[in-house]
Amino acid sequence: MPVRIRTVRDPGEFRAAVGCIGHYFGWEPTEEDAERFARVLPLERLHAAVDDGAIVGGAGVFPFELTVPGGTVPCAGVTVVGVLPSHRRRGLCAG
Repeated sequence: MPVRIRTVRDPGEFRAAVGCIGHYFGWEPTEEDAERFARVLPLERLHAAVDDGAIVGGAGVFPFELTVPGGTVPCAGVTVVGVLPSHRRRGLCAG
């Protein structure tokens, strides 16, 4: 079964996806850490890579507004991206 990319569905998945990213920084987020991070990165803005039911990676985008001639438009600022070592170099993407 191929790895699926989708938005996280609940705080538990949010924490798991952030944990995959934090793995490279030696950081395993506590429930409190994940709740604090979710205040600036809404659940619908964090994507998870799911392999056989397990979250193996994550990528987030901060919601922003970009000023352009004539007004503003919504945009995304890519941040926090990572996968577990078991899934590196596999070309995981949302395509």
